[in-house]
Amino acid sequence: MTKRCTKCGVKKPVEAFNFSKSHSGGRYPQCKDCRSAYRATRKVETTTYNQAYRVAHKAEIAAYKAEYDPAYRAAHKKEILAQAKAYYIANKVERLACSHRYTTERKKRDSLFKFKCNVRTLIWFSFKRCGYCKSSKAATILGCTFEQFYCYYESKFTPGMNWEEVAKGNIHIDHIVPLATAQTKADVVQLCHYTNLQPLWAKDNLHKGGRRVT
Repeated sequence: MTKRCTKCGVKKPVEAFNFSKSHSGGRYPQCKDCRSAYRATRKVETTTYNQAYRVAHKAEIAAYKAEYDPAYRAAHKKEILAQAKAYYIANKVERLACSHRYTTERKKRDSLFKFKCNVRTLIWFSFKRCGYCKSSKAATILGCTFEQFYCYYESKFTPGMNWEEVAKGNIHIDHIVPLATAQTKADVVQLCHYTNLQPLWAKDNLHKGGRRVT
């Protein structure tokens, strides 16, 4: 049985045509020799095109590698850091404004996110107030995840307390044993543990001051 190649026009045995499920007769319309010649030609064209593309888009390719290729990032670490720093400096005001808008809007719709921000700020300020720099992550100092603390904190609500009152600023995160008792940085870490934190009405917290109320 023979078949005519649509490329060279020569009749050849069907064995000279590759199998194909998508073509009638189960074979490609072009013979193996014509298909091989086409692939060889396309290979040269594709190589030439790729080389030209890499030259024309050198900066874009480098940027892509810098973001996604671990090996490239490791080999060009200093260069990438310098580029990131320059970009940050050039766009600092815009980036900070965008971050502020995002944080403000998310706090309005996500009570857990707002709570996380408040806890982080509380812990950071606790160290600063006592004259120390925070050297660990807030969650590590807290002794549990923010999600766990969120549930723990809610379990300590007294009658009348709810997250709406927290959002209004009417309820503070209070240190049961006051920060004023801290003598060392280790004391501050201990006093910021979740077991030493409780919800307290703002007016009561202000009245309490640095005293421990039992």
